[in-house]
Amino acid sequence: DLEAGSDVDVLIDPTRFKQVLSNLMSNAIKFTETGEVSLQLRVNALEAGQLAVCVIIEDSGIGISPEDRQRLFSPFVQAGNDPHAARSGSGLGLVISRSLCEMMGGELQLESKPGVGTRVTVRLEVAVLEALEQN
Repeated sequence: DLEAGSDVDVLIDPTRFKQVLSNLMSNAIKFTETGEVSLQLRVNALEAGQLAVCVIIEDSGIGISPEDRQRLFSPFVQAGNDPHAARSGSGLGLVISRSLCEMMGGELQLESKPGVGTRVTVRLEVAVLEALEQN
């Protein structure tokens, strides 16, 4: 059994996980001219030897319109016609991040309001190494 505050080694693809976090944090910072960007990590025990990892990245940036959110996860689609070219993006980072999450057996969800900000939630289930070694 796991206790709160204990260190645990888990089985996760570090390259994919790092890429997802890098893409999402880069987007949050890129599109937040003023305000804040936050990252939360929540971990909950599931069945024996499994943990649910939830990463939440929130920003108070420019947000994404409902129309653009529908199109956004198509590769090579750029969200909106932002007149601020320096802050424009292809949306490819989100597409890649969602694909990587799915490859790791997880999911990526996006909530956003134009002018208010964006919240991206990544959910993954990971195996605790100690539990794997006992089997």
